[in-house]
Amino acid sequence: MKRKHQREIELDDTLDEGSRPAKLSRPSILHEDADFFVVSKPVGIFFRGGLFDDPSISEFLAAEYEIDEESFETVYPLDPDISGLMVVARNESTRDRLIAQFDSREMSVTYLALIRGMVMTDRGSLEKAVTLPKSGRVKVVAEHGAPARTDWRIRDSFIGFALLECTPRTRHEQQIRAHLHDAGMPLAVDVQHGGAESLKLSSFKGGYRHSRRHPERPLISRPTIHASKVEFKHPNSGKEIAVECPPPKDFKATLYQLDRFGRIGK
Repeated sequence: MKRKHQREIELDDTLDEGSRPAKLSRPSILHEDADFFVVSKPVGIFFRGGLFDDPSISEFLAAEYEIDEESFETVYPLDPDISGLMVVARNESTRDRLIAQFDSREMSVTYLALIRGMVMTDRGSLEKAVTLPKSGRVKVVAEHGAPARTDWRIRDSFIGFALLECTPRTRHEQQIRAHLHDAGMPLAVDVQHGGAESLKLSSFKGGYRHSRRHPERPLISRPTIHASKVEFKHPNSGKEIAVECPPPKDFKATLYQLDRFGRIGK
């Protein structure tokens, strides 16, 4: 598939205290064919139509391939403030077939979630209904909500924190974040769902000393969750598709510091 000359589009990598970000990066296309794309989405970008007139994923793809951006369709939601893999169908037929795979669990999307708190079991399943507001925070509800399920397992443990692998079995925005909050395992950073505004080294490094000259900068100041892997069958050929994407540098730096100073001794 031939691309046109790449347009210089820069997109958010870290959000700057709720305002327009100062440091930007661009998305990456990790798989492309005549039916769909798999894109690594930076933090702070919408699929279609964003804030501050910033370009969206659909606009980015349209600029790269000279295709009408209105033809692109997402297969599962990925919140603007979350990084990771996004599957973008090039037409409604492909989208419908891929959604059918997701709903039948032939498609699997794995998220890395850094949570705050102690986890007493190795794995579990969170199956509670959620609200689906047009805007605002998604909540877990006892009744009159949309059925939702999130499976999870521990990938790594630290003092006061844990890294989980989460697999949503239903396609709702903020589902994982709402489920983890309700279960007493909120993301380490997630002001909408019971997490902190940011995570700093002083939160877990014993004997940390503040600099007298400079205030401490957060390791990460956006929701600590990343869509890291997607697996499914090609809707036409049936070929197994598996795409992985490592988390961005702020997420990796946080895990590195937790490994150095927050590791649970064996």
